[in-house]
Amino acid sequence: MSVPTNSRTLSAADLDSTDTKEPRIQDERLGERLGLSRPRDIRKLIDRNRAELEGFGPLAPRWRKSRGQDFEEYWLNEAQALLVCTFARTDRAAEVRRELIMVFLAWRRGSLPTRLPRWTPTRGEMRDINSRASQILQTRFGAVRDALVAQIRADRLAGHIRPLSDYAIEPTTLLPSNDPGLPKLDDGQALFCIEGRMVLTDITDARPKPGSEVIAIAVADDTGPARFAIESTPPAPNWFDRCFLARPTDPRDLVRPVVVVIGTVIEEG
Repeated sequence: MSVPTNSRTLSAADLDSTDTKEPRIQDERLGERLGLSRPRDIRKLIDRNRAELEGFGPLAPRWRKSRGQDFEEYWLNEAQALLVCTFARTDRAAEVRRELIMVFLAWRRGSLPTRLPRWTPTRGEMRDINSRASQILQTRFGAVRDALVAQIRADRLAGHIRPLSDYAIEPTTLLPSNDPGLPKLDDGQALFCIEGRMVLTDITDARPKPGSEVIAIAVADDTGPARFAIESTPPAPNWFDRCFLARPTDPRDLVRPVVVVIGTVIEEG
């Protein structure tokens, strides 16, 4: 299965020339971008083709430690990375080869791009991301799920059959509070404490515009709720209705995290 949350195109952050005079890319990062379910397995591919790869220079191994165990990773130059893409023959191989050429070319010119091509997810990635986003909403925000189910049941008991797309997330709050010092929450609003500050949020607004401030959860590692700024509209028409690409938290990073939007920020207190 491909990695479902990888919205990252290759970028300047993936190249390193600390130990060599030329830029190189980590083997595991390349395996991740190629869509391997176990990115480290790319080392088996490298070992099988070591003789040909070393014809373009040393593999520049580095020793790392994980979970108390030492392991060796490879840092590939441009020619080696392109060859590995050819050996891998994954669905993404051609796309990744183009990204490698762009990034290494920009490095040589001294003009690394501030933005790389738009990510177009495969159908498999879409299914995985949508499933993950739905799981986050259901497991982390049971109040939302319960309120929707209650609305649907009430309508059907009254003889009203409506399409599921008609149901908004109201009236419920994700974090109800009885503290009289906090603002009263209207239907469809939630109050979050983000980095010590209270943030009032409209949880019925599931289609924020680019630049909007939102409270969301990162799909990749289930962190949050946290505050994000929306980078762009969904990259595909069948994108899960609360999934968006957010702006990187570090402005030097070109990684746009996929986030599940809980709501749009109304005010911060």
